Amino acid sequence: MSIVHGIVEQHGGFIRAASKAGSGSDFRIYFPRSAECKTIQPLSSGLHKSTKNRGTETILVVEYEQAILHIIKTILTKYGYKIFASASPEEALAQVKNNPDAFDLLITDVIMPGMNGSDLFKAVRTCNSSINCLFISGYTADIISGEGHDVPDSEINLLQKPFSSSDLCLKVRELLDS
Repeated sequence: MSIVHGIVEQHGGFIRAASKAGSGSDFRIYFPRSAECKTIQPLSSGLHKSTKNRGTETILVVEYEQAILHIIKTILTKYGYKIFASASPEEALAQVKNNPDAFDLLITDVIMPGMNGSDLFKAVRTCNSSINCLFISGYTADIISGEGHDVPDSEINLLQKPFSSSDLCLKVRELLDS
């Protein structure tokens, strides 16, 4: 929900929420009218057509918030990537141990229950020494390199939440090409 809120605010919009006991919740998203838009086009219409940040690599995505995990998986799948999505660092690590060379990139949240993102990256690196990692977080990069997170600064690639689908795909392509 925080990602949606951030994106809506970045575009000058706002969200209204109403809730009734026993009836559920109603969320309405409002954006300012644009003089440039004569017709309404679906947001995802250009998602499949862009070839700039497309790929066929296999990406391991680890995010404990199911909604964010689903969004990332959906975006990257539409760009052609093969995605293994996991809400558990332990499950993700087990997948890597079973097939160390199966993944081309690790995308992980920094703060997760059980194991933090930098510890997961270090553990994955013991199985696949060439894998890159994209950290995603609502926190700044210093949380990764702070106490308990001893990933070298040169290996910290951070995409701060909320992020757009184009920012995600651009950073993924950049890391896969490096």
